[in-house]
Amino acid sequence: MKILSLGFDHTIAQVDADVVGDSRSRHLAYTDFLRHAYPGSVLHILAHAPTSSKRENVSERGLTVQTIPSNRSMFAFHAYRIGQRLLRDSTFDLVMTQTPFDDGYVGLRLARQAGIPCLVQMHSSFIDNRAWIAEKPFIYHMFNALGKRVLRQADLVRVVSHGEKARLADILPAVYEKTIVLTPWISADRFSRENDDDEMGDAVLIQEGLRGTPYILFAGRLVYQKELPVLLDAFKLVAVKTQDAVLAIAGEGPLRAALETQARGLGIDARLRWLGNVSQPALRTLYENAACLALPSCHEGYGRVIVEANLSGTACIVTPFISAQELVQDEVTGFIIPFGDRHALADRLTRLLENPTTARTMGAAARDAMLAMLPDEETYLASMTALWAKAAELPASTQVK
Repeated sequence: MKILSLGFDHTIAQVDADVVGDSRSRHLAYTDFLRHAYPGSVLHILAHAPTSSKRENVSERGLTVQTIPSNRSMFAFHAYRIGQRLLRDSTFDLVMTQTPFDDGYVGLRLARQAGIPCLVQMHSSFIDNRAWIAEKPFIYHMFNALGKRVLRQADLVRVVSHGEKARLADILPAVYEKTIVLTPWISADRFSRENDDDEMGDAVLIQEGLRGTPYILFAGRLVYQKELPVLLDAFKLVAVKTQDAVLAIAGEGPLRAALETQARGLGIDARLRWLGNVSQPALRTLYENAACLALPSCHEGYGRVIVEANLSGTACIVTPFISAQELVQDEVTGFIIPFGDRHALADRLTRLLENPTTARTMGAAARDAMLAMLPDEETYLASMTALWAKAAELPASTQVK
């Protein structure tokens, strides 16, 4: 089976030992399993990369990643041109896209020209999401319309939560029957102490003064949807009640400068730790030692950091975005608070900081629940391979409308 995939995760091409995330190792595992089930299989990925990146073409064990450094508006053009050449020179069985937007439209056109099916994935919860559209109204209104068009014409659609499938069915009823739910793969083994050393994580704790200090952890990109201004406002209320608690922020993004300015204005900058991007081993140690993880997002596709924190024995305080309601049991494995409610967030943060026993009990319950929920590696890889095989066997539509 030969699959051509389009998307935006250029880290799949990175082979450095200290790379943030596990995208490459996951995709190698996907390809290994695919090649075991279908010998000679190939997964060829065209990945958008920042304009500052150098063009890379990395191949290993049937996985090939071509990065396309460009701005977002030009990625579709370059991906279409390269995709045409690949499909002309070799026979593929399936085109797969990461989103239903620009890569989705290009993937759909390439699939139709080659006479093969197109699997469109949706890791987000963007379609008709007013909070998302409000971030960039002109551009995202166009993306929203394009996404609906692509989803209607896709041969198969993958979403990452049952809640999103139900939400999508309300918006596009005709898409329901061709929508498959498959959550992202998060391996519990990566959070086992037997499979990792803690030197890197311990170094971060010591360097940032977090060893032995009660701290709240945020992990993710510093972007609009994460509602970090609400978290900083809530932490201001927490700081008044607690003398030594710290807020540790792991991640980078375009809002960092604005958030640092807000923290100074609130007078809490001395009690914040800006950790930047951290490695997987360090992040696991940060999860384990945190009083809780806070994720007050206005929308999320799938709360990967919730799963990771829970596997590390740490409870989460989240808002009721689609996947959070499937991952967190309120008052049992964590807390679900209303969107944008800094007072409710401050209350739950303070409760866990002031009651370490409660935090540990919730964290243990969260770990048990997550271990019971997650499939083992072989089961997950079999599900992913079955999804690709199902998509590849579908009769392809003949045109893009």
